[in-house]
Amino acid sequence: MNIHNLLSKAIGKTVNYSRTGGGAGSILVIEFENKTFYTINCTWRIEYKGTVITTSWDDGTPLIGCMNKNVEKLIGKKLLSYELSPQYDLKLYFENDFVANIFCSIIEHDPEEDSTYNCNWDFSIPEQDIVGYITGKYKIFYTKYQNETI
Repeated sequence: MNIHNLLSKAIGKTVNYSRTGGGAGSILVIEFENKTFYTINCTWRIEYKGTVITTSWDDGTPLIGCMNKNVEKLIGKKLLSYELSPQYDLKLYFENDFVANIFCSIIEHDPEEDSTYNCNWDFSIPEQDIVGYITGKYKIFYTKYQNETI
C-alpha cells in the first residue's frame, strides 16, 4: 500500500462534514462525500486566503467555539490537492483558498510504537476497510477500518 494511493481517494471530493471542539477537544474530523475521512489528533491550522482563521488551540466550545465555527467553513468545498512532507506534515488545499495545515508531533508516551493510540492523523476508507495512520515516531501503518479487536 502506498500513502499517496490512499490520500488521492479524496482529491476532487466535496467535504460533507467537518467538526472539532467540545468533548473531542481539538481532534478534527474532515469527511468527504465518498465517506473517506481524516481524523487529525495533532496540531493543526486552517487558513483562508493566507490568513489564519483558527487553530487547534482556539476556543473549543461545542458548536459555537472559534474552532468549530471555522472548520465548518470547509463544508461544501472540494479538496483540490495535498502536499505531504517527509515527516508526514500534511497540507490540504480546498476550493476558495482554504488550506488545512497538519503538523505531526513526536509522541513518546505510548509504549506500543505502532498503536493507533499513538497517532498524529489518519485517513480512513471504510468502503475498502483500510486506514493509514501516522504514528508519533513518524511512521506510517495500515490497519483494517473494521478492526474487531478490543
